[in-house]
Amino acid sequence: MPDDRLRRDEPGRNRIDIRESHDVEYWAGQFGVSRDRLIEVVKVVGPATRNVKAFLDAPKAPRPLELKVIQIGNSLGVTLPKEVLNALNVDKGDTLTFTAAPDGFRITPYDQEKARQFEIVRNIMKRRRNALRELAK
Repeated sequence: MPDDRLRRDEPGRNRIDIRESHDVEYWAGQFGVSRDRLIEVVKVVGPATRNVKAFLDAPKAPRPLELKVIQIGNSLGVTLPKEVLNALNVDKGDTLTFTAAPDGFRITPYDQEKARQFEIVRNIMKRRRNALRELAK
């Protein structure tokens, strides 16, 4: 449904009508994207300009990384790119934690406090295993 406009050549303020070439031209210029990209986004999120803007302003997902497994002495390993090290906020000599996830593994910097808490929980579970077994019934 096209916007109600006083003048036919004036683009809508809140909605983008991709059937109107002047709308597409105007909003593509406003958002700094190509006409084709604007039409593609409108088809995904709808004609509301605020939704189109939010979609275009959203942070882009990082590209998938393909790392080659290499021989390191008698072991195998991978070299992490600088962008990954920066995102994890780690440096040479830091320890990483690999946690099983439904789709693979999650890599996080080692957290000494979290490791201490897990050790406390393990000890409690070991000492109180009979009580925990009864509670689980």
